[in-house]
Amino acid sequence: MQMKRAKGQTAPNRRNPPVGLARAHTRARICKASASAARVAVVLALAVVANGLWLIGSAGASGAPPGTVRAGAPHAGDGARSASAARGVRRRRSCRPARRKGRRRACRHKAPRRPPTSRPKPAPSPPPPTAAVGVHEHEYSITLTRGAVSSGRVLMELVNEGEDAHNLQIAPAGVDRPLASFDALGSGQRASQTLSLAPGSYRLWCSLPGHDAAGMHTYLTVG
Repeated sequence: MQMKRAKGQTAPNRRNPPVGLARAHTRARICKASASAARVAVVLALAVVANGLWLIGSAGASGAPPGTVRAGAPHAGDGARSASAARGVRRRRSCRPARRKGRRRACRHKAPRRPPTSRPKPAPSPPPPTAAVGVHEHEYSITLTRGAVSSGRVLMELVNEGEDAHNLQIAPAGVDRPLASFDALGSGQRASQTLSLAPGSYRLWCSLPGHDAAGMHTYLTVG
């Protein structure tokens, strides 16, 4: 038979148990955790004791005091160290011959010596002129400082002493094609050239329009 609940009385909630019951569950969990921690501590202590007994026994067998490690006793890192040392020795042995071979090859096979290159000799300077002639131009005449010179290299110095521009043409007598020429110079300007003249008579004139006909011509004798 189901009992009737009194007015104001609520049904027990399974999801939210009473405070006393919750505290009891919490205490039980704490006890279980402390018991498991105690078990782990006991296991660790037994392991430490067993390790110490093993070290003492191995030291007694070898005659060394406890706590020391034998020189020939195997160690966890000995294998890796020996392997790395062997690799280093191999690398050194393999590198040394290569270096020595490279040095020997470099010494044996030397670059051939190049023969000394001969520097080009400077061009000989032309001989100095044997004579110099000054040519003075006016309106409308040409005056020479000397009328005759020896054959060879002759320095011709042209000076325009007039007010107009004048040029100069030089050719053997009876030949229309000039042997040498000077560009037109303004008043007071100068120019010079060195000519190789063979023996003979040479005509000098100004080729500007009307100047030759006005009297700007003369002759030079080369002996």
